[in-house]
Amino acid sequence: MVTVYTTGTWDLFHIGHLNILRRSKKLGDKLIVGVSTDELVNSYKENLVIPFVDRAEIIQACKYVDEVISQHKLMDISQLIEINPDIVTIGSDWKDKYLEGLEWFKQQPNKKVVYLDYTGRISSTTIRNKLFGFDMHENLLKPKLFTIGCHESRDMMYNRSPEFSKLYLKLQDGLKELFKTKNDVYILTSSGTGAMECVITNILSKGDEVLVVNGGPFGQRWAEICKCFGIHVKELKVEFGKSIKPTEIEANLAGNIKAVFVTHNETSSCNLTDVKTIGEIVKKSNALFVVDAISSFLGEELEVDNWGIDVVISSSQKALLLPPGLSFISLSEKAWKSTSDLPKYYFDLRKYKSELIRGQTPFTPAISLILQLSRQINKRYSFNSSVVRNSIVNLGYSLVGENPSNYGTAFYANDAPQIIEAFKKEKILVNPSAPPYDKSVIRVAITNAEDAQHFSEILKKITNEMNFKIREKDELPRL
Repeated sequence: MVTVYTTGTWDLFHIGHLNILRRSKKLGDKLIVGVSTDELVNSYKENLVIPFVDRAEIIQACKYVDEVISQHKLMDISQLIEINPDIVTIGSDWKDKYLEGLEWFKQQPNKKVVYLDYTGRISSTTIRNKLFGFDMHENLLKPKLFTIGCHESRDMMYNRSPEFSKLYLKLQDGLKELFKTKNDVYILTSSGTGAMECVITNILSKGDEVLVVNGGPFGQRWAEICKCFGIHVKELKVEFGKSIKPTEIEANLAGNIKAVFVTHNETSSCNLTDVKTIGEIVKKSNALFVVDAISSFLGEELEVDNWGIDVVISSSQKALLLPPGLSFISLSEKAWKSTSDLPKYYFDLRKYKSELIRGQTPFTPAISLILQLSRQINKRYSFNSSVVRNSIVNLGYSLVGENPSNYGTAFYANDAPQIIEAFKKEKILVNPSAPPYDKSVIRVAITNAEDAQHFSEILKKITNEMNFKIREKDELPRL
């Protein structure tokens, strides 16, 4: 039996590829096809369109193909020895290029290399150029995203593979550095609210008493989740847009408070809380210090270990500028020692802890988002909030936060929905605040100076043309 081996990327499968497979099969009895992994392709070619799993499935479905294998190196000698083909076929575009494995194979007795032409009518390169050229044109017509969060796309990978485990463990180093902690950072496939529930069910028991700072809808969410699990909540309500004074935390820590919950940046108002000082106060007690850093992570200074934070959470869709779907949680040794009798399954952090040792997750993660995270984790953005804030104030609008965050800016507007619609007509997307402030507060996040200037010009144009009344703070709804 004559065995034929051929290999390639097989991206954007077309008639030329089919001809290669058909002609290779005619040379022997059995055709084995190597499919280059995403990592191999990305090392020498840009704009890979179809991920490995799909490319391999397409090749396997071809009637000429008897077996499909993954290729981690072009014409790897050890792989050729294992396959032991009689004939190797390869595209004629490789005829004048040096491949160590191919040169070795040519020197073996009774072995043959056959170079095959694809087709002059079509190629993956021409398809790819047309495809990406079209996409770039379309992107010019899309509105700019000045919302709280951005989007990106990435190929897939099998999550139970050694490649994924290696990548996942490497992400640990990056996340620890970003959070400034020596503790592990667990990646959950969930929104930030999922991470909030995960915290509560892993460190508290029914009947425990906690202190919750409520400065808006997201601070209030801590209280609501705690109450769902039978936790006694001592709620410290703060006026919307205001920051709690650390002395108020100190005055309410007496008794059997097991945990203190604080939102670093109340996303609805883009107002900061002095987490560093509160951490120094809580550290003197037996209570755990829990911080929601969902919209402050990477946008604000945050030093988890140095500030005495026992539990910190964040998520992918804010300053990491990724789509929503991933959340992050890190626990101190003190937090791990905390007892909990609350029910949990998917959010049982003990499962995540045991799987992390081997670079895995207990359940299927959002693989595409984790791959995007691996590219995005070393990027940094400058949030041009000062330019934006100055233009907003100069037009007569009032900022919501008394301690405005660097990541996002929130301002009062009498007819927020109309202003947002006016921005849409200018191909700019901005956010309303969370209910009940969605009719009275607008939020914006911008990552470069040019866009900050553009936003300022458009806001001025909208304000002048539509003559909007500036909403006063005393007209705002209350929680």
